[in-house]
Amino acid sequence: MSVYYTFCPLHSGPGASQDTLCGATESKETDSLLYAPIVCEKVTPQLMQYKDVPKVYETIEKSIAADPLDRYMSNTPDNHKKTKRWKAGRKAMIYLQWYKAIYDEAAWTVNRGESLIGLGDPTRKESPLDKVLGSLFVQLIKGIRDLAESKEQRKRSTEFMNKAMNTAKEVLGDRTTKMIEVSGLATTPERQGRGYATALAHLATDLADARGVQSWLMSSNTINRGFYHELGFEIVATFYVGNDNPTWNEPPVPIDIMVREPKGASSSVDEKAVGLDPGFLV
Repeated sequence: MSVYYTFCPLHSGPGASQDTLCGATESKETDSLLYAPIVCEKVTPQLMQYKDVPKVYETIEKSIAADPLDRYMSNTPDNHKKTKRWKAGRKAMIYLQWYKAIYDEAAWTVNRGESLIGLGDPTRKESPLDKVLGSLFVQLIKGIRDLAESKEQRKRSTEFMNKAMNTAKEVLGDRTTKMIEVSGLATTPERQGRGYATALAHLATDLADARGVQSWLMSSNTINRGFYHELGFEIVATFYVGNDNPTWNEPPVPIDIMVREPKGASSSVDEKAVGLDPGFLV
């Protein structure tokens, strides 16, 4: 049995909202109702598989091309973006991050990598092997970053991570141990506007509603505030990167921390009913 959402976009054309989560983008375009075709498509989220990762990498590279945070991380005076080592390191980190998410059963996709999302579930129990692999993963990412990134790129990565952790701790405190975390939402540009990101985001919000807990995310593009607001997310804090960096000549990049309150928090809905049990999506 499959769980799916059916979307019938009535509009097409330039100038509507986008949804971006720290570098991931999907457009929801609007134009005239009179001339736009009606296209209905069944959108079926599925657990991501290892074979999907090459397409996932391609989707991420396309969707973050104009993202402010990615531009800040990449465009440094000592930029190694043109080198084979930088490109290989970037690719390796993305592959490893999603391999780890797949292992944790925390990665979901539509059309085998055309759209994707990571769901952080703090209730997941870690085995001794999980802990060993988690530690190895952290060390591998650090080693790749040291080899592939320039000194200024590593400095900016550290800036972002420190500000993100400190701000989240300040506004969310220990609540994150019970909250569903949304991350890595992305849709390949040629498939945007079809409701893929909305369907994937509903996996998180449905799970949070079923448990009666909050969900949260970080968004690196202010143009996407409307999209997340429609899903019930509200900004609880905004921090900036690049605001005190003399090597950055553009405006500081705002990062929103957003929280969604559960709907029907007293509900006893079974998680299978919202399509989040791995055995339920086949």
